[in-house]
Amino acid sequence: LNTPHTESKEYNTSNYEAIVDEYLNRLPFSNLSKDTYTIRFGTSGTELVTQLFERYVDSDTLIISTQYEHENVRKCLDVYKNKYLLNYEQDICKDIPNDLVDKIKNSKNVFVYVIGTQISTGEITPQSFFIKLKKYLERYNIKYTLVLDDVHGMFFVPRDYSLFDHILYTAHAIVPTFDMGMLISRKNAFVGDKISNWPVEYLPRLDKVLTSSILLGMFKNMLLDYFSDLLRYDYLKPFQFTVNHIFALRTNNLYFNSKDKEELKKFGIIFGNDDCEDNFIRIRFQEFLLQTPENAIKGLEIAHRVILRAIELTKLKGDI
Repeated sequence: LNTPHTESKEYNTSNYEAIVDEYLNRLPFSNLSKDTYTIRFGTSGTELVTQLFERYVDSDTLIISTQYEHENVRKCLDVYKNKYLLNYEQDICKDIPNDLVDKIKNSKNVFVYVIGTQISTGEITPQSFFIKLKKYLERYNIKYTLVLDDVHGMFFVPRDYSLFDHILYTAHAIVPTFDMGMLISRKNAFVGDKISNWPVEYLPRLDKVLTSSILLGMFKNMLLDYFSDLLRYDYLKPFQFTVNHIFALRTNNLYFNSKDKEELKKFGIIFGNDDCEDNFIRIRFQEFLLQTPENAIKGLEIAHRVILRAIELTKLKGDI
């Protein structure tokens, strides 16, 4: 898991379809087959994201995305003015906003790029949102491209992928040392490169993680149990509808100094960067796995101590 791929790219025509089949077979209930979908690769997910925007977006295109995309996606979004950024609780978990429906009606072309599982909180974008959005696009006969960024959900979150034109994945999402972008696409959608050696090298690493999926399913609840004595305070709450391999807490009116944040990063424990009232604490399994057992426990102990100190300070100030 700590070994990167070979440096050179190779393409072998004789086994490429077999490689595609291997990956599609590892997706739970995806509703995909190699007859209708293919997979292409890149040096990173960012490379593929850039190619998607270059291919499908122009000045007449309405971009529908969210406020929670990866920073490299946000750089692509910043280039364009004609966009609508959705909020998770207000828009995605409820009805499609009326003003967005009006924008769709008046658009020639729509490019949807939405994250499937949020990196900071582990929150899952429900499939029902995509189904409703697609119905509006088809009702008004709008030309559209539907892209799911499922970097942190693929292989773990069951989802009918046949709804989408492209599904993005990044290899280092679960194997941090392995840099490779992967794009599942409808056939004849030529984004990315045909590379055969990197995906072959990644498969045993992926399988090593997937064989521990039962244990990973316990990850979030084990950490909720560890921090359970702190959850009785109103300052901390678990996020709802989240994946099991990302542990995250919503913080309210808790503040942490930069020294503690930097120290905890070494243990794969991330405290939200901005000093704002609503924030998060996150531990992802793939970063935690890189710790020795001793350091994993040490990191949790430090995190518990830092959170408790922040709670006591807030109580002293009488903010809640």
